[in-house]
Amino acid sequence: MRLFEEACFKNFGVPQRVAAWANTAVLLEMPKEAAASFFASGPGRAWGATNAIGNFVVVSYESGLCTVYARRAKAALVKELYLAFLPKPSIGLTPEKKLEETKSTPNGELYTLAHEITGEKAAVTMSTVLSTSESENAPMQAILSLSIRKK
Repeated sequence: MRLFEEACFKNFGVPQRVAAWANTAVLLEMPKEAAASFFASGPGRAWGATNAIGNFVVVSYESGLCTVYARRAKAALVKELYLAFLPKPSIGLTPEKKLEETKSTPNGELYTLAHEITGEKAAVTMSTVLSTSESENAPMQAILSLSIRKK
């Protein structure tokens, strides 16, 4: 979750800002060929990160979409951290749940939770999507995405 906050949220998904952050954080940019499977949502750049928790990929798409993929993750913990991350209405931003569903896939159950975050004085609308799987067969067990659009 921290990687998502640092890479995507604090940089508002702006590709140049995500790239600058990735270089400062000393993440290794993946060659286009190795990262090709992450570019289904469009062209962009990808960086790999490994720490004591596991393996991660940060993808910044030219469209402004920013996504963090976690190879292994504890679904319940990631959801708990995601919900805690959402802004509280007391600061002028309101998260509205847009989707919550669980689907069966060939690799196991896939849980998805999406929110749209708006505020009266905010110049943008943020959309966040969390997808998790507890299946050991899942290629990724957690995916967090952020996109921002002007109102």
